[in-house]
Amino acid sequence: MLAALTIGGAGTTIGVATAGAEAVVFGSSTGSVDGGTPWRLDEFLSDHLRGCRHESFYVDSGPCYDNGFSTSGTLGDYKGTYDGPDEVEPGAEVEFIASVRADMAAYDVTNPDTDVDVTSVAYQPPEGFEFMGVVVRGRLAGDPRNPVELPSTVSVNPDSGRITVSAPAGGWAMNPFMLPLSQWTSTNVTLQFTFRAPEGETPGRTSGFTFTGTSVPTSSGLVAAGTTRVWPEAAEGTGGSGS
Repeated sequence: MLAALTIGGAGTTIGVATAGAEAVVFGSSTGSVDGGTPWRLDEFLSDHLRGCRHESFYVDSGPCYDNGFSTSGTLGDYKGTYDGPDEVEPGAEVEFIASVRADMAAYDVTNPDTDVDVTSVAYQPPEGFEFMGVVVRGRLAGDPRNPVELPSTVSVNPDSGRITVSAPAGGWAMNPFMLPLSQWTSTNVTLQFTFRAPEGETPGRTSGFTFTGTSVPTSSGLVAAGTTRVWPEAAEGTGGSGS
């Protein structure tokens, strides 16, 4: 059951969602930019709703305000997904989430239990943001539904600012498993990067990532990327993309 109020011709919904209902999310995709929500209502929602959580292991059912991006791309038989904020306030602590998952075709190898893995992630941060740390999480073969923190090493290129996060010998394993209704999927590896935004206002800065792994071809650029600007009037609660 969904108790809701529908406003405007675009069908924007405010309500309390229960199991099986769609997420209740507002933001750039439902805001006045594309005529979804009247701008005054959009401004009110951005001021009074919490920011939506963007995590690979968590689906935010809302109600929340989403002032962020979510992009994806493929490299070989792997898919990379990238989430982050569109706008942040000066000096805010912000999070960007990079995630990699293997497609079924990746398991056409001699020993899929050990040969399908991600060995490193190269991350290009938004210019001017201060790097504070990264946490790597994944799911183990014996317990694929509960994420755990994975070991890693981090290095930063002082010239380009590029951050390389490397797995230990053997890589971060991508383990196949079945979901209910016989849906095939694989475990994934998710990296949560934390930064502090610069104090001054800045235009949109591009960030994103690429990765290496089993039979992954060399990337000619970023697999997934997004743009974030520093803006004094960024919506409250959207400074970070995680909790």
